[in-house]
Amino acid sequence: MTRFNPQKIYAHLSYAVDELASLLGANEKTIYRWINEGLRTVPDSKKPILIVGSDAKDFIRLRNSKKKVKMGRHDFY
Repeated sequence: MTRFNPQKIYAHLSYAVDELASLLGANEKTIYRWINEGLRTVPDSKKPILIVGSDAKDFIRLRNSKKKVKMGRHDFY
């Protein structure tokens, strides 16, 4: 699984699905899957579907934090 960098996204801008995908280096289907998993979109935006940058940053940070594993001092992954 790839970790995406939320620092590439400006919080005050809104992005279309294709813009966000190209910015993160992801596929558009990945962004649509994130929308189905709970990524918030701008209400009443049909075409293009718009995503606020701050919502995208929060969503990516949450996904990245779920992948982290806390290890003890003498533990191996």
